[in-house]
Amino acid sequence: MSVSDKTKTSIDHLREYRAALITAAVAGQIDESTNGNQGATDRTLDRIEEEMGNG
Repeated sequence: MSVSDKTKTSIDHLREYRAALITAAVAGQIDESTNGNQGATDRTLDRIEEEMGNG
């Protein structure tokens, strides 16, 4: 598996994780007071996708 394939697989997993986090947040299962990096994950994933030409 090439580095590019591994990166794409990682991005796919991150998308799944982001979707699960959004679902948990909507369901009220996340305590926002413990989150010190609000929005950082989304911005990082968006930047990675842009760099790879997928965004």
